[in-house]
Amino acid sequence: MSWFDDAPTPEFKPQRKKVAPPEQPDAAPPARRAPGAAAGHGAPSPMDPLPAHGDSPMDEPPSWFDDDQPVAAPAAGRPAPRPGQASDQEIAAMDWPALQAAVASCTRCARCETRQQAVPGRGDEQATWIALDTAPGQTEDTEGYPFADAAGHLLDNMLKAVGQTTEKGAYLTSLVKCHAPHAPSAEELQACRPYLERELQLTQAKVIVAFGHSTGKGLLGSAARGRIMMNGSVPVVATYHPSDLLKKPEDKAKAWQDLCLAKAAHAGRR
Repeated sequence: MSWFDDAPTPEFKPQRKKVAPPEQPDAAPPARRAPGAAAGHGAPSPMDPLPAHGDSPMDEPPSWFDDDQPVAAPAAGRPAPRPGQASDQEIAAMDWPALQAAVASCTRCARCETRQQAVPGRGDEQATWIALDTAPGQTEDTEGYPFADAAGHLLDNMLKAVGQTTEKGAYLTSLVKCHAPHAPSAEELQACRPYLERELQLTQAKVIVAFGHSTGKGLLGSAARGRIMMNGSVPVVATYHPSDLLKKPEDKAKAWQDLCLAKAAHAGRR
């Protein structure tokens, strides 16, 4: 499959705009919702898994998602924002420029102490496909955008194979926006969750592809390949992380099945 070329990532240097942190308004500005964006994208609400699409047979058991270092499931409550930080309600009303500025200056959890810079999402701001990672790595921390290493080049090819690009149709982001030398804790996941919820609302998200076992678990609390799960009203399909596919190319055929399943879920929501 040519879309799985393992060539190195072409250098990508997005223009970074210096944006001043948003002033605290007297009242939260009204939300700018993209057409068709559902208000129920928020808290995870896993549903009974739907059967796999008939054109994408799945014979891999869900146990492939198990790991010796499990990610804590999202906690029921939300941590209170630190002084000077936007509240969950304020984030829920932000437009794209305000959201990007809030992410760039965020100190809602201790990850702000280990990062070089926050890593906001990138791609089509009216995307219907969301490519979701767990957290920025060292390369992303340096470059300032998600999926910045060789795995990002493979991801671009995977998305192109289902007709999506970051210019049109796809948006790349992560559960937490800052790098740290440890897996995200439940508190860190919850501190960053309002940003992801707003990204889902501002885009026209019709399917989320969770890349990697920790991403699926961090989003929903549990996840497995070969089935459609739900985050609110948005279908979620879990698959292998591109970096894992580079190390284990024999799993690429299974990842392609997962993308076909995501494509079927996306088509069902048009």
